[in-house]
Amino acid sequence: MLMTAARELTTIPAQFEQTLSAVPDNGAVFGGGTSLRFGQLHEEAVAAAQALAHLGVRPGDRVGICMQKSLDQVVAILGVLWANAVLVPIHPVLRAEQIRHMTTDCDMKLLLTESARIEELRDAAPGRIALGRGPAEQGIASLIELRQQCHGSQPFFRAKAEQTAAIIYSSGSTGRPKGIVISHQNLADGARLVASYLGTKPSDRIASVLPLTSDYSLNQLWQTLFTGSSLYLHDFIFPRDLFRLLASERITALPV
Repeated sequence: MLMTAARELTTIPAQFEQTLSAVPDNGAVFGGGTSLRFGQLHEEAVAAAQALAHLGVRPGDRVGICMQKSLDQVVAILGVLWANAVLVPIHPVLRAEQIRHMTTDCDMKLLLTESARIEELRDAAPGRIALGRGPAEQGIASLIELRQQCHGSQPFFRAKAEQTAAIIYSSGSTGRPKGIVISHQNLADGARLVASYLGTKPSDRIASVLPLTSDYSLNQLWQTLFTGSSLYLHDFIFPRDLFRLLASERITALPV
C-alpha cells in the first residue's frame, strides 16, 4: 500500500507528491459530473497557490474558504496549503456576523467565497474577498481566472511540519466559534493514522457527504491524497440521492 512508503512524510503536499508519482492518472476527486486525476489536481493546486500569491497572500497568511462543496473548493483548499498559507475552512451556512468574528479573530488576509454571498460578506471581510469559483465581478477577482493564467508554474511549497497549516473553528452553537490551530504534522499524521486503522486502499471509493469544514470531513480528502483512493463529493439532501451515489459509484467507504 502507498501508506507504508509514506510513513515518514510529515505534510499533506509531501504525501501527495509521493502518491502523484505512483498514480498520476488515477481519478482523484469526482463531483458535479466531472473529475480531476491526481496529476490534474496537483497542477490545479499549484496554479491556485500562484493565483493566491498574485492576490497578495504570503506565507503564514490566513485564508478563509466559504464555498459550497465542489472541485473548485477542493482546489482552493489545496492551493492555500501549497501557498504556505493557513487554511480557515468556513461552513457555508454560517451567518455573516459569525464569519465577521472569524475574519477578525484570526486576522484573515483573504476570504474566498461565491457570487451568491458577495454582497452579504462585503462587511464581514472588507476589501479582502475573492471568488473561489465563477468569473470576476464588481471589482472582485476570480481565483479560477487567475488559475488559468498561472498554469505551468512550478510548485513552491516550503512550510515545515511544525508550522501552522489550518485553523478550524467550532460550530459556534454555544457562542462565538472558537478556532483550533493545527500544524502540518497534525494533518499528515491524521491522514496516515486514519487510513491505517480503516485499511484505506488505492482502490477505495470514498463518499464525501459532509461539508469540507471540519477536521473529520477534511481528513477524507487528506486520506485520498495519501493513499491514492478516490473521493466522491456529494451534498446530502435526500436519502434517496445518497443511495443512488452509493450504488452508481460503487462506494466502498461512507464516513458519517
